[in-house]
Amino acid sequence: MVERTASQLKRNEMSILANKLGISEFDIQDISLKYGGNFWRQKVEIFYRWRTAYREYATRERLSRVMNEIKGSPCKSMDGTNEKDDTKNKKKTA
Repeated sequence: MVERTASQLKRNEMSILANKLGISEFDIQDISLKYGGNFWRQKVEIFYRWRTAYREYATRERLSRVMNEIKGSPCKSMDGTNEKDDTKNKKKTA
C-alpha cells in the first residue's frame, strides 16, 4: 500500500500530505535533512511516522481521503471504489 501511494505523490505534495496527516513541521524538516535527495525514502518515512504516531487511526481510508484532498479530484480509494460516489448506498425510488 505504501509503495503504491508513495508513487502517486509528487515532490511538492509531500509536505502537504505530511501536514494533513498530522506530521509536525519539525519531523518534516528532520526527514528532509536525514534523507536528503532520496525522495522515495522521505515519503516512506512520512508514512512510517504517521503509522507509528496514530496507530489505529492511521487507516487506508484516512490516507485515501487525504490523497483525494491533495489531488483535488474524486480519485479511487485504496480498495478501488470511488469515495465520492455513494449511489450504491441510496435506495432507488420510483
